[in-house]
Amino acid sequence: MREFLTQNMPVGHMMKFIITYQTAFWKEKGFSGEIVTGSSSECPFCITYDATSPRGNPALVGFFAGHLASHWSEKEAGERREAVVSSLVKYLGPEAAVYIHYEEKDWAKEDYSGGCPVNVMAP
Repeated sequence: MREFLTQNMPVGHMMKFIITYQTAFWKEKGFSGEIVTGSSSECPFCITYDATSPRGNPALVGFFAGHLASHWSEKEAGERREAVVSSLVKYLGPEAAVYIHYEEKDWAKEDYSGGCPVNVMAP
C-alpha cells in the first residue's frame, strides 16, 4: 500500500534562489529576513528566509512554489532575477537592489529530484 501511494503522488513544482549581500541590512533594520507573500504574478517568491552562513556571509534564500513556480519557470532567468530583486526592494528597502550574487535552481528540471520536496495526494 505504501509503495502504491508513493508512486501515485505527483511531485510538486518548486524553484529556489539565494542572493548574497555585503551586509545583512535587513537585520540592521530590525527585520528577520523572513517574508511570506500571497500569490502574485508580480512577486515570484512565496517565502524567504535569512540564509546568512555560519561564517557570517549575508544571504537570503527564497522559494517559488506551486503555480508560481510553473508561471515563473517559463520566464527568462534575468526576468526572474529582476522580479525577485524588485520584490525584495519592496519588502526590505532599496539596499536589496545592491547584491553580490544571485543564483537559482528549478527543481523540476533536476533529473534526480523531479521537482519539489513535497508530493501531492491524488484524489
